[in-house]
Amino acid sequence: QVNTSLSVRMMMLPIDVIVHADPVSAQSTIDSAAELNASAGQPVEYVVSARDIAGLPVDHDALSFSVRVYRSNALVIGAASLRYTGKGNYTMSATFQVVGDYQVVLELDETLRGPQPLPDVVQVHVICP
Repeated sequence: QVNTSLSVRMMMLPIDVIVHADPVSAQSTIDSAAELNASAGQPVEYVVSARDIAGLPVDHDALSFSVRVYRSNALVIGAASLRYTGKGNYTMSATFQVVGDYQVVLELDETLRGPQPLPDVVQVHVICP
């Protein structure tokens, strides 16, 4: 003989779940044209926004991005800087002293993968003032 009466007891437990979205380099954006013209000695600025895997803006700790500038495939030291302005936004500022073509490359230090370049590189054509 099989006992078909089962006793089921439900127990409810409160559970707090905290979801934290990290910035992702492939979704982060640069608020600039792909090519810019600049005069030597004059600053160029644009905004970089950290975004999560869904492309939504992510407020996070500062210092997640870094910037590198190249001229003729050589690293140009000290030409650019980043300033965290809050809510996942940075202002990239660069001043070029020498006439020529430059590439501004931004990287995001992702939690699991380390430094990853953003998909867009900004080309800056610097001319005499």
